[in-house]
Amino acid sequence: MKMKVLCAVISCVFTLALVALYFNRNATIWPSNPFPYFVGMFGLINNNSFSMVSENVYITRSEDREELIWHIENTHGVKFTEQLGTGFFFDSDKKHIGTVREIFFGFNVYELRITHFQ
Repeated sequence: MKMKVLCAVISCVFTLALVALYFNRNATIWPSNPFPYFVGMFGLINNNSFSMVSENVYITRSEDREELIWHIENTHGVKFTEQLGTGFFFDSDKKHIGTVREIFFGFNVYELRITHFQ
């Protein structure tokens, strides 16, 4: 009898936890592999303003963006055109770059979305 009650209580708690996770899924979903983000965070310890996490993904402290913008301009041969919300837009004759920002443990993670023109 006690075992059935205990199993019922555990099942209810587990079900409630799953329902809570479902309704708060935008706040609880992590990248599929957060290890590169942690490595990038350690790259910021040496007073670097940004660190490359993977190809076209950078991590910065929340206040450091200017050097990342300068780096993207020089690396990809584009010019900064505008900032819309938290995203940056860069253009050249051959490509357009937009950034998507995520927050990971108080750090900004910028993913570059590159569109090449014909």
